Amino acid sequence: MSAYLRAALHSGPVFVDQTAGWYYCLVPARACESWREPDTECFGDDHYLGVPCPGVDFQHPRARSHWVVPMDGPADLCSPDAIRQLVEAARQRTAETGGWQ
Repeated sequence: MSAYLRAALHSGPVFVDQTAGWYYCLVPARACESWREPDTECFGDDHYLGVPCPGVDFQHPRARSHWVVPMDGPADLCSPDAIRQLVEAARQRTAETGGWQ
């Protein structure tokens, strides 16, 4: 999954909540102004999100969340357009196969 997300999101940072199975892509704050993808949410100023410490990956024994694609620096963010394309590809794949495989 890591290599796929790294390529699809042009190395933009992504972490996963292992308990919920939710993936979080970090985007510029202004992305929420125009985000309208159904069944997804862009967290804005009115949300708080616990982000894993740098270096925490799937091998960390007690991490609830970990980096799938680590953040290289504070300005290293995902492109909202790349996320939209990823979401659309997932929707098409789900429609073709009847679910995730």
